[in-house]
Amino acid sequence: MNTTGIRATGDASPLPQSPLSPPAAMAQGRVVAADKSPAAVRRVAWSSDDRQGEDAQAQGPRAAPVEQVAGQEPGSGPGPVALPDTLLYQIFSCLKIGDLMPCMRVSRQWRRWACDAHVQRRCLMRTYRGVHRQQLERAVASGAMRPDVAGRCAAMDRDLARGQQAAAHAAPPSGHLLLAVIPILLQAGRLAPLATNMSPSLHGDIEQLLCSPDGRWLASSRKLPGERCSIVDLWQAAPGPAARLHSDASYASASMLACQLAFSSDSLHLGVLYDKGHQQVWRAGAQGHWQAVPRAPLFDGAVVKVLPSPDGQYLAVVLRNRVLIFGEGERGGWSEVIQWSSAWPNVQDLFSLSSGQLALQFSDDSRAFVFAFGRQGLVCSRWGRDWQEQRLLLGEPVRGQPVFAGHGRLFALATGPASDQGWSTVVQIRFWLFDRGRWVAALDPDRRGSCQVLGARAHPQAGYRVPMAFSPDDKLMAVPSGDNCRDVRVLPVVGLSVRSGGVKLVHWRAGSQQAPFDCLQRQQFSASSDFLAVFTDQTVNIWQRYPHFHRVLMVDNPVASAGAPFAFSPDGYHCALSGRNRNLVGVWGPDGDGQYMRKCLFTVPEGRRVERLLFTPEGTRVLMVLSGRHIQPLDSTEEFDFCYTTMLLSFHLVPSLPVSRRPNRRQDAAVPPSS
Repeated sequence: MNTTGIRATGDASPLPQSPLSPPAAMAQGRVVAADKSPAAVRRVAWSSDDRQGEDAQAQGPRAAPVEQVAGQEPGSGPGPVALPDTLLYQIFSCLKIGDLMPCMRVSRQWRRWACDAHVQRRCLMRTYRGVHRQQLERAVASGAMRPDVAGRCAAMDRDLARGQQAAAHAAPPSGHLLLAVIPILLQAGRLAPLATNMSPSLHGDIEQLLCSPDGRWLASSRKLPGERCSIVDLWQAAPGPAARLHSDASYASASMLACQLAFSSDSLHLGVLYDKGHQQVWRAGAQGHWQAVPRAPLFDGAVVKVLPSPDGQYLAVVLRNRVLIFGEGERGGWSEVIQWSSAWPNVQDLFSLSSGQLALQFSDDSRAFVFAFGRQGLVCSRWGRDWQEQRLLLGEPVRGQPVFAGHGRLFALATGPASDQGWSTVVQIRFWLFDRGRWVAALDPDRRGSCQVLGARAHPQAGYRVPMAFSPDDKLMAVPSGDNCRDVRVLPVVGLSVRSGGVKLVHWRAGSQQAPFDCLQRQQFSASSDFLAVFTDQTVNIWQRYPHFHRVLMVDNPVASAGAPFAFSPDGYHCALSGRNRNLVGVWGPDGDGQYMRKCLFTVPEGRRVERLLFTPEGTRVLMVLSGRHIQPLDSTEEFDFCYTTMLLSFHLVPSLPVSRRPNRRQDAAVPPSS
């Protein structure tokens, strides 16, 4: 790999810090050391020998991660100060719920205010943003979180339980359940499954899995092997065995693939779009019975790519010769009336283009939409009910998907050439800013009058895609390093511009023989913006943001790398990751002291493999898609036959130990094998 590249230039800008975190100076080009010692980072290899070594480390003295910014020495701060109640209330109200939990262990005064229902409610609103908060409120209000789960969690902390009971009459039911469950899940040192829901073995591969906004229903589409058709299944996400409410195979005989599933915002309708323009809508009736609603086809043609908006109200469809946007229908699904359409005479070659050259993205507020392929692109903005189109001049082919800042007024798009020799190439990340009703090229804040351009490297191992991410709080942006194809640079976002400098996250020690052969594949911020997951060919790394960027988890296993099933919880503090040949699932998150640790380890049924992971909107359950062989004897013979099947698995996560007790990592939860 050619690792010669361009470096980010410009004045250094300090990254935003937590209100209670000590400031950390971040000079230009400063590198976070990749110390892989046991005291610095929890390293997982998903083997029995390595787990025993990790258990031995866990039994030793607990130490916070010590990865320091180069040149910075760790210091000891003063003890807790008896602040006035008014000031303490104002400070705590500015925190996120995950930062509030460790404050309970400082002093009685701090605990009293950290347990205050009004303070916790304000912290919850600061933690969850936009779509995440709406989904969580709907999930809790629907009753999907069972009262006995909330009661069991609250009983583990009597002081917190008393605080919740005192505020039960003033708080709405949804808020009461939130405050009863989420804080204790964050404080718990260990989680255990309360119940295991298994579906029967299904023929075919589950390609899509979707949970309704209120957490009551599941929808899945599975492709039959050897056939070009899909079957859509509806499930009830309730206690007990997974109940399949409906299985729709009506479009299987027509050789149609389900390319998009979408629940309505009220979770009472399910829309299914097939690859030839037909759509099927199902409506929830009494006692969980779903009925088909006749709907006309949306369009006539083969689908290249589809993308729903974050709020579920719009659907973008790319065909061979045009791009369409549909709105949500009054009876569920999507309305047949096209809200916006644009013809592209050169799109007939889209099937031959790699996925990195076809860009399609909505902004988080669903008011802007970017489409680009090759050297052409456009951006649409919605004011009222109309979409306004604006063409983009790119110059070079698109490399990867565009990313929007949370406020929707700034987006980034990478362009650059490919190498005919198979080496990495230098690409450019350009920014567009919405100003005075138009999208204009953003100016470099360090060099007035010139357009802002960041340099990065793209490698053919990643399809020349450039993975980028904005943090949900609009304060940070993560981009590939301009020095190589494996490291990440985190830049501060100030106002509507991205500053240069920032922090470089190095995944390997300097001089490591393995470092040149690792390639960045994707990266993802948690919903709370406090954690960054970075996936390469060889590793999965979780970096924590405060008090400065330090790595809290590293999975060093080629099997569990770029394609490893992974999911952040809706609150952004927990994550689920599958490793060791995908027969284990670990749930990681902060404990009462704020240390990132493994809270639970699931062993999937023997002979099964984890294909997909998903948290439900309320964050108390983990959904898994498992695949494996189903063996049975042949009729009247001693021979056996087998077929590949898939199944759904669900865990209810509940604290199994009080906050004050240290968990025993050897007592890992195991799922009983399926019959």
